[in-house]
Amino acid sequence: MKYLIIVLCLIAASFGCRKKDKVVKEATLLGTWQLKKIVTWAPPGLQGTGAVENGKMITFNADSTYADSEYRCAGTFSIDQSLISVTAPCVSEGMPIIYEFSLENAATLQLQDISHPCDEGCVLIFKKL
Repeated sequence: MKYLIIVLCLIAASFGCRKKDKVVKEATLLGTWQLKKIVTWAPPGLQGTGAVENGKMITFNADSTYADSEYRCAGTFSIDQSLISVTAPCVSEGMPIIYEFSLENAATLQLQDISHPCDEGCVLIFKKL
């Protein structure tokens, strides 16, 4: 009887010490993002990175609605491969703004406005909130 209790205790202890599986977040555009950095480049070889404090926030919702804290108006978005087309009445006056985007991981979004490119070229880097 003693051995049965010892074996049951060992089995219970081995299940209690099982390693927890890491939860891997899938990278998704949906959610709220805050601007953290702007990367610019000029003539070949010259690149600058500027940190942004209290950067604007953008939100992509599952119902294809879009919000930008800088413009304070709602809009819509659509995705086609690596391009996001955003239409917000107070910003684009019916013409979509087109961004090329990439998700480095679940927490980092890079946007490059290809419909109105920066003179020196730039990428906006957002962090997920």
